[in-house]
Amino acid sequence: MFLIFYKNQLRKLIIKIRASPLKREKFQQQCNALNLPMLELIPDIKTRWNSTEIMIERALKLRQVCIFDMIKNIKYQINN
Repeated sequence: MFLIFYKNQLRKLIIKIRASPLKREKFQQQCNALNLPMLELIPDIKTRWNSTEIMIERALKLRQVCIFDMIKNIKYQINN
């Protein structure tokens, strides 16, 4: 249950970042600031059996930025 919650949170975060050019640019700037590789987040696709694994692997590579954005997202949800 715990992993499903975080997988769903990660999926929502990736969709939000990829949907907005401004958020995508800010994500890349955060990667640069933390000396992380310039990689895009990969969403999972229901028709591909291994896409969830690929999504999680990429998020782990970029976890410093992802964790920051997740915390910011949770704070926003609590305040609104």
